Amino acid sequence: NTATIAVSVVTLPIVSATPVNPAICINATNAINGNGANTYTFSSVLGTFSNGAVFSPSITTAYTISGTSTAGCTSTNNPIITITVNPLPTVSLSATNPTICINATTALNGSGANTYTFNSSLGTFSNGVSFSPSVTTSYTVSGTSTAGCTSTNNPFISIAVNPLPTVNISGTPTLCNLGSTTLTANGASTYTWSNASIGQTVFLSPIANSNYTVTATNSNNCVNTATYALTVIALPTISATAVSSVICLNGTTSISGNGANTYTINSALGTFTSGAIITPSITNTYTVSGTSTAGCTSTNNPVLTITVNPLPTLTISGTSTLCNLASTTLSVSGALTYTWSNSVVNSTVFLNPTSSTV
Repeated sequence: NTATIAVSVVTLPIVSATPVNPAICINATNAINGNGANTYTFSSVLGTFSNGAVFSPSITTAYTISGTSTAGCTSTNNPIITITVNPLPTVSLSATNPTICINATTALNGSGANTYTFNSSLGTFSNGVSFSPSVTTSYTVSGTSTAGCTSTNNPFISIAVNPLPTVNISGTPTLCNLGSTTLTANGASTYTWSNASIGQTVFLSPIANSNYTVTATNSNNCVNTATYALTVIALPTISATAVSSVICLNGTTSISGNGANTYTINSALGTFTSGAIITPSITNTYTVSGTSTAGCTSTNNPVLTITVNPLPTLTISGTSTLCNLASTTLSVSGALTYTWSNSVVNSTVFLNPTSSTV
């Protein structure tokens, strides 16, 4: 006798697998989704995973997927799939100048990645592009590799921004021509003046209005400048006049100054005020020092000479005794012209006095 049985051959499932991301950066997550079966088992050197479960592989790894159909038939994906795990870039950061003075420039340079983003409280900056920070600040750089993986430099770097010295100049802003003055700078460590003098103090004798600039450097090597204006006041032009420049002994004259505000008259005979009556005893020269309203003083040039001529020495000859009703003649010598007390103008006078007479 015979018997017949029908055997049904169930087709194996055609299993495939698709990762959410075929390449990731380390520490990132991924998931694998199976297709073509009912249930799935994922296997790799890192362990087994569930279909669609999120996981974080640490290395590049191949994955196989076993899929079982509703008929209970199992097969494996072919080909297997590989998920690439790219390393994070090791990012470092350097500054062209890690210490600068305010208003100076520096630049940040990232290395270890492909592209960079710089961040600080002052904003964002481009790799290698100069900028001028206003305060001391810390900077971080995020670097992204060609694989698209990003990391940040550790440790951060700081760019120190030192202030400029605050420079002050003290001195007298006005001076008289031919005078001198001293300017003193403060606020820094070293000083160089625009006239090439070096030091905190400079001695000056300008002949015209001038500006003087000091370049000052502090202990951080930061430089600033300050400028001081000096005004030069012209000296007064002094002249002197005398009421009489030639006098006789015991005569008087006066000297007056011109061209200033106040005057002092000096000579070997003493000091006088302008316009004062004087009685010089000998011929002498006089200088007049005049001071303007601005306080500038100069002296007359040339000096003034007052000539003092001696009095003539007179000698009268004649008879000093005579009888009443008699006459006599008196003669005088020692001068050029003569006038007698009786109004006779001559060197000789004829007299008939009636009584004793001088």
